[in-house]
Amino acid sequence: SFSSPSSAPLPNSIQQTISCPRAEYDVVNPLYNKLAEAELSEKQAVLLAEFQKRVADAGWETTSKCTELLIKFLRARNWDLNKTFAMLAHRQKWVDSFQPHKIDPEQIDFSHLIKQGKMFWYSRDKKNRPVFVFKGGKHFPNSSQNELFFKFLVYFVEYGRSLCPPPPNNQMLIIYDRLHFGLSNYDLGLFKQCQVLADYYPEMLYKAYICRPNFFLKTIWKVCSAFVDPNVLRKMDIIDNLDKLQQDVEKYHLPMSLGGYGLCLPFPKDTPVDDDTPKSIMISPEEQQEKREEFKSILDQTKFQDASVQA
Repeated sequence: SFSSPSSAPLPNSIQQTISCPRAEYDVVNPLYNKLAEAELSEKQAVLLAEFQKRVADAGWETTSKCTELLIKFLRARNWDLNKTFAMLAHRQKWVDSFQPHKIDPEQIDFSHLIKQGKMFWYSRDKKNRPVFVFKGGKHFPNSSQNELFFKFLVYFVEYGRSLCPPPPNNQMLIIYDRLHFGLSNYDLGLFKQCQVLADYYPEMLYKAYICRPNFFLKTIWKVCSAFVDPNVLRKMDIIDNLDKLQQDVEKYHLPMSLGGYGLCLPFPKDTPVDDDTPKSIMISPEEQQEKREEFKSILDQTKFQDASVQA
């Protein structure tokens, strides 16, 4: 059921990550390391070198050479070496036990989760970051499947990691759509799972758009935001108007249900994407075909070569 969201072939290093589990979790990428290190101040470079030594001394030799990764952890803990090391150690323990890189969709049946259409990757934003869409109105908590859903969520994050462009844009954009959201969709467990993943995948989030908020959510957010980490707060954007998504994502790269033209193929490819599109923003097949032709012309001239245009 899983396939690349791209009609163009992916680089071998990424294709291997997608098609088969990796033997080792952290993989050194010299280009990404060099670009990430180029952004550091002199003081930060010194702290990074000190932290690398500490990580290597702990026995994580390969991880110590992944400076792009270490910089993400250091930023997440404001360059406090002790707090960062504790965070990394917790993550290393989780990787050893959970082995996220060895989740194989050929051995685990995710098909019913895919058919729900609650989450999928959909093209890229203006800086080539992958876009992750989560439809809250299609998510119904099921305590008997918590473990399976968490593996499904981790697999998605791992896939997103493989799609991230080089620094400084090596992050992802999330769109949380609350269309048709009701009391039956509330899931405190999902919120806790996302908090856990934020510690295991620090600084992966560029921005999270929360679409179609109701009065209750806005009120709660005003209260809770006073207690949220400012670094996280600045990445959250609650929007009533879907047009605001176009600050970061072109309409060609948005599903129709989010005010786009619905031209791209999702990952996984069998995911129902626009079956819940409100009539008020639905476009006609004729207009969609017109936009499809425009999009094909744009793809021939831009870097978005991995956004599949539906036939």
